[in-house]
Amino acid sequence: MILEKRKGASNLVLTMLIWTVVSVLGTRLYEMLTGYPTIGRGQWHVAHMLFGGIIMMTAMMIELIFTGDKLKKWVAGIFGIGWGLFIDEVGKFLTRDNNYWFRPAPMIIYISFIILFLIYKYLERRNTEVRIKSRISRALSKTMDKIIKRKVVMIGLWTYSIYYSAEKIIEAVRIITSPQKMLMVEKYYKDYSFFGRSDIYLISLKVAFDLIAAFFFLAGASYFWSKRRSRGLRFFKYGLYISILLGSIIKFYFEQFGAVIDVALSMIILEIVNEYQNNKIN
Repeated sequence: MILEKRKGASNLVLTMLIWTVVSVLGTRLYEMLTGYPTIGRGQWHVAHMLFGGIIMMTAMMIELIFTGDKLKKWVAGIFGIGWGLFIDEVGKFLTRDNNYWFRPAPMIIYISFIILFLIYKYLERRNTEVRIKSRISRALSKTMDKIIKRKVVMIGLWTYSIYYSAEKIIEAVRIITSPQKMLMVEKYYKDYSFFGRSDIYLISLKVAFDLIAAFFFLAGASYFWSKRRSRGLRFFKYGLYISILLGSIIKFYFEQFGAVIDVALSMIILEIVNEYQNNKIN
């Protein structure tokens, strides 16, 4: 059997990813605003992962029965919503007491997002057809040259690099020079840890990833300052990818869904850097 890549596959994966993120964040927000309601009575409890499975099955049946290019995007979006409802309850699958609040759960959910994102990037890189940009990318393409000039981008990236690097270096120094704080953090998190008492290693990895990203940001700022913008942008992207793909995984472990804002900011900055390179903003 020879597998042939579907036309527009990268955009379908991106659509699924977007709706998966919307589904997870929407579910968490709804539960927070409504006081975490439950569906059921007595011993009965209907988990929303069940609805996720039903939605995914519905998407599959639509794909099997009907045809049409426009329908594919609808199927990808519906499947993404179902997968979001399903993966949101991953904590219940990994604990004996069906713990929805299992601390590594947000980290695992975020890893699933990263896997989908990497699949999208792989398909997009190998895509020989004309790229179809997402709605966000199209909107940015139309307005970027009007609202963001070269100097604004340069100053913004330079400022962000200095701020990020200073914050992470100061945080690392405080942790490294304070054994009591390390022990306190380990003691606090050990009851929730998937890794037993080895949370200290996760903290060490977080510090390492943050410092590596800070190094690339500072290098990018230095190259920008010396007017070697092409190399500077490349180093900025290295730092952003390290922060998004590695550092943020551990960030979700310790900060839970509070890490969403930082990740969203990094993604926006990455999109701006890509647009800067592609459109050669004046």
